[in-house]
Amino acid sequence: MQYPLISEYVDAIRSAEDNFDKLSDLRPILDDNGSPVMSSGNFAVVFKMKDVKTDKLYAVKCFTREQDGRAEAYKQISEVISDMDKSQYFLPVIYYEKELFVDSTQTDETEFPVLLMDWVDGLSLDAYINQIGDNKIKLEQLSDNFQKLICWLLMQPFAHGDLKPDNILVKYDGSIILLDYDGMYVPSMTGQVARENGTPFYKHPLIKMTDFNSHIDDYGALKILLILKAMAIEYHCYDSFLKDDTSEFINQFLKLSNNKQLSIALSAFIIVNADGSIEAQKIHNLLFEKQSFFDKGKGIDDNSDIIHSIETAANFLAKNNNIASDFWRGIYLYVSNRLAGIYSVTPEIFSLWEKSAEQGFAVAQNNLGTCYTKGQGVRQNHEKAVYWYTKAAEQGNENAKNNLNKLRNAELFFLEDYDNNYV
Repeated sequence: MQYPLISEYVDAIRSAEDNFDKLSDLRPILDDNGSPVMSSGNFAVVFKMKDVKTDKLYAVKCFTREQDGRAEAYKQISEVISDMDKSQYFLPVIYYEKELFVDSTQTDETEFPVLLMDWVDGLSLDAYINQIGDNKIKLEQLSDNFQKLICWLLMQPFAHGDLKPDNILVKYDGSIILLDYDGMYVPSMTGQVARENGTPFYKHPLIKMTDFNSHIDDYGALKILLILKAMAIEYHCYDSFLKDDTSEFINQFLKLSNNKQLSIALSAFIIVNADGSIEAQKIHNLLFEKQSFFDKGKGIDDNSDIIHSIETAANFLAKNNNIASDFWRGIYLYVSNRLAGIYSVTPEIFSLWEKSAEQGFAVAQNNLGTCYTKGQGVRQNHEKAVYWYTKAAEQGNENAKNNLNKLRNAELFFLEDYDNNYV
């Protein structure tokens, strides 16, 4: 089936009262130039409209390309969304077949389907990030809100199907709504083939159209979370995160991994990158039990997901001959020891960090500086501490710069917040 041009939809929407069947009470919202307020993508155009009887605002989606099984899919999708217990992340949708009359030059058809949903004011994820700039508080709030979203979403029996910044709406209070359900998976679709390819950067490279299940969001969700967590640490690194090569992508975050939340998010992404999916409960435990990361009252069994994630990261990096692999082996031992009640850096851990530092990994260099400052795992030596802090600082490591300043200001024995000196 051929569909109208966007300009032809605009003409039809201008006279909505005459061209809609069941939705004839809707009228387009016009901009300052008198044109309908709208946005367009690859497969559809969305108009902002108002019900003249209730003053309620709606988004009306008109399709510009065919999609096999769209009508039946949206029937199934709308049923699942309506059954959600007042979900704060999805909008109710109603699919109307042959609803809008359009006089089109593209086809002999004159009646076309539309999708109706509530209108929500906000910005796409990219636009919102550009608006808030390097506001650290809002960036942290955004990453925390997205973390809550994906921990909820990845535990559901359904999946959005095309997680990407364009489909993530951030309201002005920082809360998040997911848009565009064309590629959504729900349990009644088991055994079907995906209706869309998805966006390559946010889709695992080995996922096929036949891999249509509740795990199709895992990779994209954790990739976006990782980017947001890193931006909350170093906003200006955003462009360098958008790499197509996975090893290079991961390397960008390793430069900032002297941060507990980012380290856990990175570990989760490495797991999903290796396996293509991740257990929903594991994601929840990793991200929401992070406060027990160094809890003295917790045993190793209580933190097995965290331990496993860090071990997986180390193995992945070792397999790829990455200079950070020994560093992460040391982190694995460091966390395991602390959960077992051993709260100091052992010579074995120091040796692993030293190997990685000598290969040029800045985070490991910073950790060596702290070891020499405090005499952890090695004899205290302030000259060597300055040497390694300087090495890391020259690569732009902000923690090393701060630690170097502290050392030079003779704050040698009372560095605050001990846990922040190591990942």
